[in-house]
Amino acid sequence: MPNGDDRGWVMLCAAVDIFRVRYGHWPRRVCVQRGFLDNLRTHVFTPEGFAVLASVIDVAERENPGIVVEGSDGESYDYKGQVPNSQPDPTTGDVFGQAVLHPTLRD
Repeated sequence: MPNGDDRGWVMLCAAVDIFRVRYGHWPRRVCVQRGFLDNLRTHVFTPEGFAVLASVIDVAERENPGIVVEGSDGESYDYKGQVPNSQPDPTTGDVFGQAVLHPTLRD
């Protein structure tokens, strides 16, 4: 599992990618703990980048640690740091690209 500044983005992408492979569509919502959400807003994404992400997937706060990805039809995936066995095409990271990330995290 990544340990750098982009760790939250990599984990979020993995959780969404696993959900997309498992259920065949994009999730409706991703639920994360407040500190994780604050880190995404202030250190991972630009304000515009977070708005782009939130226009596609609702990013909600939850009390418990971890990432829970939810679909429109009640599907749910509780991410526990797994690496996806297969990738959707395109991956979540590819869909959003580098432009949504804070400039210090871009390649």
